[in-house]
Amino acid sequence: MAPLSEEEENYVRLALLLKGVTPRAVRTFFDREFPPTYLPSTLNTNYNTLWDLKLKRVINQAQWNLLIPRNDQFQKQIADWKKKDKMFVSTRASDYVMECLQDNSCVTLTAPSGAGKSFIARHRALTLQKAGYKVVPVITNQMILEIIINQVNRQS
Repeated sequence: MAPLSEEEENYVRLALLLKGVTPRAVRTFFDREFPPTYLPSTLNTNYNTLWDLKLKRVINQAQWNLLIPRNDQFQKQIADWKKKDKMFVSTRASDYVMECLQDNSCVTLTAPSGAGKSFIARHRALTLQKAGYKVVPVITNQMILEIIINQVNRQS
């Protein structure tokens, strides 16, 4: 095998650097700027901006699917809810939420931070899922609109 020229050797070094080191460096920098625990809320806060970029075709569908997870991620999320739900203890508040859901198609939970709103909402969603309802986790109001539009388009 013939030895590489200096230019070819530099090319190989650069290629290895780009493929091997750069992704880890970018991930480290990105995680420092946008901690993974805050990423969902950051995406939620900027959902409308991201949606506009998608409409303008700045973000393609593959990128959108990475930013805003769908089916597989939802199933994992629901599985996580089920695991955590094993520790759920029914309260008057959670029972009242279920009563309200039986009488209304929509319920808004309000309480101080840490009071258990999300836990109750997830538990009641799983309860309704057992009763035959389809549970679709959503991050923003825009996602609800997307789901409705997709259902209408499928029925057409």
